[in-house]
Amino acid sequence: MSFAITEQIPLIYTTGAYLCPVKITDVYGKECWKWTVFQFEEDSFADGKIVELKEESSNLDGLITKSTTSS
Repeated sequence: MSFAITEQIPLIYTTGAYLCPVKITDVYGKECWKWTVFQFEEDSFADGKIVELKEESSNLDGLITKSTTSS
């Protein structure tokens, strides 16, 4: 399944991240709007550890670059 994504304004801030609306078109031609993270500003957590996230990557594993134990 593939998608065509078009970023639009407004860019908004929510706790820890900037969001922008994107229009997604699926393989059947159905379009809808969704919020997506544009940039992270604060710590993110997974399984009790602080993780460093990337906004984009060429592969799934590249989205989380490192994790440390939170204090």
